[in-house]
Amino acid sequence: MIEWFYFPQSLEPPELARAVVSVFEIVESEIASPKNKLGSNGILRKVRPGLESLGFRVEAGKKKAEKITVPVLFGRNGKPAKSFDADACHESGRFVLEVEAGRAVLNNQFLKDLFQAPLW
Repeated sequence: MIEWFYFPQSLEPPELARAVVSVFEIVESEIASPKNKLGSNGILRKVRPGLESLGFRVEAGKKKAEKITVPVLFGRNGKPAKSFDADACHESGRFVLEVEAGRAVLNNQFLKDLFQAPLW
């Protein structure tokens, strides 16, 4: 079973959120733990085609050019002063996606994601 949250929790999730969940549900048997031992990058590879079909830019790798950098604060002359790297981003829908698995869940990585994303 896929568990998810949409923030802010005071708003009903938009159709885009439900479509994202559907992408994960389609590959659930391939990504579900503990049957599968995929890390977050392995899961991201499985959901990439579905996310891209929804209009998301999806991280392609760990090199700077392959990352999805999301600016959250702008400084002098309108240049980004603070940003974070997201796993996927839908700019027109103002939707950021972080995929966590395995140790990242046990180490509460999701808490960092939870505090980062609302800045956008």
